[in-house]
Amino acid sequence: MLTELYQSIYDAFEASTLHTTPLITDLYLIEAPDDAVFPYAVVQLVNGKTDDFSSGRTFSENMLIQFNLFSKTPDAAEILDIFAGLILCYDFADLTVGGYSTLSCVREFSMQTRLEKVWQINVTYRIKLRKD
Repeated sequence: MLTELYQSIYDAFEASTLHTTPLITDLYLIEAPDDAVFPYAVVQLVNGKTDDFSSGRTFSENMLIQFNLFSKTPDAAEILDIFAGLILCYDFADLTVGGYSTLSCVREFSMQTRLEKVWQINVTYRIKLRKD
């Protein structure tokens, strides 16, 4: 299921202005390669659990997924545009994961930093999927 979720997240990225404009060069799973070109993003599972209902007959997956956005421009304009594109793409997204229905995809929190002249915004989404 996690592989299908990551694929659905990537498919949403490819259909969004994050990719088509492009606002970022690519979306990587867990870690960007050493030769990644700025600006880019990384996505990873932070936490996940299964919620059981009625003796296990129906259950849902409750996960925290984090996007890390990176930009190397001197000012914050580019990273803020990327953040806006991420919001358009994933806030309340209906992700397609085989055997599951999307219950919610909600942005929970974000944090912006600048370290060694690289802007970074970490954005966490809570994604809930129900087993069909």
